[in-house]
Amino acid sequence: SSCVYMDANSHPLRDATPFVSNASVTCAPGFAALPANETGRDHITCAVSLSTSYAVTCADCLATPAARCVPLACPAADWLAEDANLEGWSPRDAVRQGGDFLLACKEGFRAGSESDGCSAEGEEGGSCPSDAPTSLAVHCKVSSGTECGLSDRKVACKPVRCSAFPAVANAAPLPPPPPAEDGADGGPGNASTGNASDATTETTPETTPAPERRRRALLQSEDPPGWASEGIFGDAVSYRCAPGFRVAGADNLMSGSCAREASASCGDDGSWGKVPQCVPVTCQIPASPGVVVSPTGAATRPFGTRLTLSCSNLLRPTGVGNSETVCDENCSFVGILECARVTCSAEDLPENSTIEEGVELVFPNTLQVTCDEGFVLSGGFQDYQCATNFSAQCQANGRIESFGTSCVRAKCPPPVQEFGASRMLLVPNGEILTTINPPPAAPGVDSATGNASSPAGNSSNGTEAATPETTPDPAARRR
Repeated sequence: SSCVYMDANSHPLRDATPFVSNASVTCAPGFAALPANETGRDHITCAVSLSTSYAVTCADCLATPAARCVPLACPAADWLAEDANLEGWSPRDAVRQGGDFLLACKEGFRAGSESDGCSAEGEEGGSCPSDAPTSLAVHCKVSSGTECGLSDRKVACKPVRCSAFPAVANAAPLPPPPPAEDGADGGPGNASTGNASDATTETTPETTPAPERRRRALLQSEDPPGWASEGIFGDAVSYRCAPGFRVAGADNLMSGSCAREASASCGDDGSWGKVPQCVPVTCQIPASPGVVVSPTGAATRPFGTRLTLSCSNLLRPTGVGNSETVCDENCSFVGILECARVTCSAEDLPENSTIEEGVELVFPNTLQVTCDEGFVLSGGFQDYQCATNFSAQCQANGRIESFGTSCVRAKCPPPVQEFGASRMLLVPNGEILTTINPPPAAPGVDSATGNASSPAGNSSNGTEAATPETTPDPAARRR
């Protein structure tokens, strides 16, 4: 009554030698005994307390092992999950002895060592050149017994390093911004997103990730003449152009097309990118309608240029702007004079008059004006001439000049003698239309002159005495 048992991971490999009752199995190096009741696993995490042997019992020709030999494996280190600059690693749980964890860094970070040109500042600090590896294999070392560990334990993804910032001509660096409050999101390398004012999430300086501490130290440095001596990924240098200069082009402008401030950032390629330069300010000649610019010349003028402005013929200043302007640091001429045609108001026309239709009330137009119905021109002899039309002019001061003319209510002229009849005449646009017929002439009286007539029909010369019968009654004559 004997048993045969084999374990491929034992050492030496147990052969088919029969045994009775009990036998002991020893695992090969790199393997440990995994209890038989733990199924579904193909490895065991390294630990000092693990056993490298187990017993096998034999009963009724059946071998029953208490365990089995499985490979030792390195666990996923806590520092992998805590590295905010890791894009990921594989495998995620554990790796067998002799295997590798494959690490990949985020953009702007590298996983090199000192041999790759990386520097170390403390356990998690330092920086790497842009050509350092972006990924790294961390090896699970084989050791004696049931112990194992990862090589390069201190390897982490470090930010890319940029060389000294190139000083910009005609510019000066701006003071660095105040450092972010501990616990606030400080930018690249800072895994904290808590509220700085919340005491429960406040991050102490000791727990601030080293790349962030490095970034703050760079921004707070005051190396003469103020330009950063070097930087790491995410660092930004801001600067302002000197008076009379502006940022060239539209790239990286903070605001507007004539901005004086710009910035450049340390990128993944280890450079500061396209650093905007400062160029002299120029201004476009103002194109205001009707404005005459002096002196004439190029369409653009340099910073500080003074121009004299005036209005062209028939135009006058509106009161907006000035007659002199200067090219300022905002790349523009300010206070541009505004010109417009002088307009007049119909309210300035004499009362009881109307302007002809279709005529613009602008300087220097002459206006044809007509007195309203029932009104005529006033002034001396015109009172009885029945004139109703006159001319006025829109003046440069915006007032209508009617030269003292006014429209008054029409009157009738005094009676006139016409063909022996005394009557009122019709005045155009007047109020009165009355005819007064004279009384019939007395016998012997000329109806035209009122003198007595001779029997022969000749009028009397007035030297002969009139008889009472032919002399008109004075009262009747008056009538």
